Amino acid sequence: MQRVAITGGIASGKSLFARFLAGAGAEVIDADDVVHRLEGPGGAAVPALTALFGGGIIGADGGVDRQALGGLVFGDAAARAKVNALLHPLARAEIARWLARPGGGVRAAVVPLLFEAGWQDGWDAVICLVCGAEAQRRRLTEGRGLTREEAERRIAAQMPEAEKAARSDIVINNKSDAKALAKAAAEVYRQLTERAHEHRSNNARE
Repeated sequence: MQRVAITGGIASGKSLFARFLAGAGAEVIDADDVVHRLEGPGGAAVPALTALFGGGIIGADGGVDRQALGGLVFGDAAARAKVNALLHPLARAEIARWLARPGGGVRAAVVPLLFEAGWQDGWDAVICLVCGAEAQRRRLTEGRGLTREEAERRIAAQMPEAEKAARSDIVINNKSDAKALAKAAAEVYRQLTERAHEHRSNNARE
């Protein structure tokens, strides 16, 4: 099995790339989806987050109101660090269990804060999506409805994408369109399956 991490800056196209990779045949999990479950009604992170920030971050359904929480943490580095210290170990444990299941092929985990969380080791490959700060700002303001100031805060809260790219094995430049991104995902999947086949062949010979 090829265990792959997909990372990159905010709004760089990580989730779309992962969907294309899944369409090619990979198994995919997204750390954001895992966190949503942890913060959802009955989620394991809800009591601790409530203790940290009070009942004002809890929505009508009993889960965390992510917009309310985001408004608190993106402008406050100390608060963001507390949230990450709580959520990262829980999400990492769930993804690790998923990766450890028996099987072959390609398994890819989308982990936006891979390097920030210190989880860059132990993967067969780390893939980084980049698109440039201006494209990030445009996608956040036009696609997600954030103000320019909010977009800037979210970009600044993460490691610069150039640094992430320098520390990754494969870098995907997502400045074009979805068709180009789909083509890139298909090529990456081909490379990964070739690696998996080579490893199986080498193990068989040994």
